[in-house]
Amino acid sequence: MIAYSSVLTLSMNFIGMFNNTIWGNYSTYNEAAVGKYATKADWLKAQGIYNKELVKGSFIRDVSVITDKSLYTQIAQYFDAFQGEYSSEYGHKVSGTKAGRLFSSDILFFTTNAAEHQIQMQGMIMLMLNQKTKLNGKEVNLTEIFEKDNRGILRVKKGAQFSEKDKMAFINKLHAINKSLHGNYNKFDKSLMQRHWWGKLLLQFRKYMYTSYKRRYQKEQIDVELGDTVQGYYNTFFGSLYQAIKQKDYAFLTDFKDKATAEERAAWIKTRADLVFLAGLLIFSSLIGGLGDDDDEYNKTTLNHLSLQSRRLIGDITMLTPIGVLDGDLLRIMRNPVVSTSSTGLLIDAFGQTGKDVFNLVQGKDLEVYKTNTKYHDSGDSKLKYKWQRTIPWFNNYNKLVNPETQLNVFNRPAWQ
Repeated sequence: MIAYSSVLTLSMNFIGMFNNTIWGNYSTYNEAAVGKYATKADWLKAQGIYNKELVKGSFIRDVSVITDKSLYTQIAQYFDAFQGEYSSEYGHKVSGTKAGRLFSSDILFFTTNAAEHQIQMQGMIMLMLNQKTKLNGKEVNLTEIFEKDNRGILRVKKGAQFSEKDKMAFINKLHAINKSLHGNYNKFDKSLMQRHWWGKLLLQFRKYMYTSYKRRYQKEQIDVELGDTVQGYYNTFFGSLYQAIKQKDYAFLTDFKDKATAEERAAWIKTRADLVFLAGLLIFSSLIGGLGDDDDEYNKTTLNHLSLQSRRLIGDITMLTPIGVLDGDLLRIMRNPVVSTSSTGLLIDAFGQTGKDVFNLVQGKDLEVYKTNTKYHDSGDSKLKYKWQRTIPWFNNYNKLVNPETQLNVFNRPAWQ
């Protein structure tokens, strides 16, 4: 049932892919803004490198060739960059090295998981740009020490000071940051909650919730894989703010830049980024709402899509804050979607309608039809046909794509109802 739910939910799920792309890129930017493991310049340059390769068709070409794959595809495999579990077109879960191979050999897998490919590839490039090493005595970043030989196979350039130990240290850092930003997807790194059936059900498409909570609220601890001390940035910033107010240390507030520790300054930068991003989304959402009276059907659909994306992103930011709990964003995220429950419901509904129609035929009655028009069916349409159509993987997501207002209504109505 989990596999079927994956296919049902992910097939043609362009709305979810777009949302994941924005949120994933914001998360890497939030980390880069601090300047500890990467900088904003690294983030921006990594975006340029990835988009240039995408426009050139390098990643699509990789699917059609066995050897001589693009440089960055081979680097991603070299560093085991693609962490997490991904759904194939058949709903099977794949991860790690196998996922990396499928990204460069299966076009349907690539398109289904295109958002994750962009997020994790760009994140890897960003960290590589910030990691310095030596090449023939000259300081360079990691992107400059790789090349392809005359057979098209990746190799480290001669004269590069990059040992196996250096490689493993970078992989560990890449994996640790990846999991912190985007969720504990690996079998060996799953949280306790995901090991229970109810945890898998609840977090199937919101696996970043656990690590999002840790990233913001966890107490100070050592991350062995990262090789650094970590603490939730909300905890750090608001904790220091509370102590300053409690001790009436108002100089701490006016001279924050000079008096705060490096960790407190980093926490403020991340918190500020959240607040600015949230404010921008609220302003954008308000502007889109003001344009909602347009009578053109195409414009309405476009505006509803923009409004839906901004509303989903607002929920992603606020869900783990008191505002999100009180406003119901956390509950909405938990509900939308609890996919296995909804897919099971669709099957039960379809089988139930089949039973009703068979009983009607035995009784010499007509098959049941709808009596009203909606965006999904017309008056007189067969209930049996429509309910079985909803169990087809692409059908639901196609309807969501052409009718975004149905999902938007979920966010606009009170979550507690």
